[in-house]
Amino acid sequence: MTPEEIRSFPLFARLGATEAAAVAGRVATHRAQRGDFLFRQGEPAHHLVLLRSGQAKMESAAADGTVAIVEILGPGNVLAAANFLVQEPYPVTAVALDTVEYGTLAYSDFEAMVRAHPDIALGLLGYLARRLHRAYAVRRPSARSRVRLADALARIAADTATPAGQVPVVALSHEDLAGVAGMARETVTRHLQRWQAQGVVELGTRSIRVVDLERLRRIADEA
Repeated sequence: MTPEEIRSFPLFARLGATEAAAVAGRVATHRAQRGDFLFRQGEPAHHLVLLRSGQAKMESAAADGTVAIVEILGPGNVLAAANFLVQEPYPVTAVALDTVEYGTLAYSDFEAMVRAHPDIALGLLGYLARRLHRAYAVRRPSARSRVRLADALARIAADTATPAGQVPVVALSHEDLAGVAGMARETVTRHLQRWQAQGVVELGTRSIRVVDLERLRRIADEA
């Protein structure tokens, strides 16, 4: 990664050019294809994972073997940063939803850089605080499936890096989105097809183009 790419991550935004170059020199880059694991639940969180491009879903497995999709994250996000910071195992499994490029920073390198550049620690704490605030701000689940689905899709679309003038494209299958929203795939498909007819979304193969994000948010705000 280049120093400019490093500073595009919110936790490194405070760094100067010299500090960003120092971080970039220690980040190893990787590529994953759809279905590949970036890391698995229960593995030691020895690396900070920086999502450079593509989307990844965070899955949590219960003791009975059931798996729930906790979150969908796009470029610019740092995965399981809190567990990395306290060196606890990853609480989720990160799975690539499309072609994903990401960087990893070893804890030993991170610790050394924090001692030399305290702004790195301040950036990480700020990032974690924003993530926590976002978690608290998630609305109470609605009994209405279209509201829950609109809320889930709008949040994912808003978190998707999109070039200026283009609409966000969410790289999810209907089954993936059903897992996020907590409903049957058939219900998700029915709502998406209706929204496509209304010009809110355009459906592709394992992708959803959110044409009218503001309208989707209004649906999510329905009582």
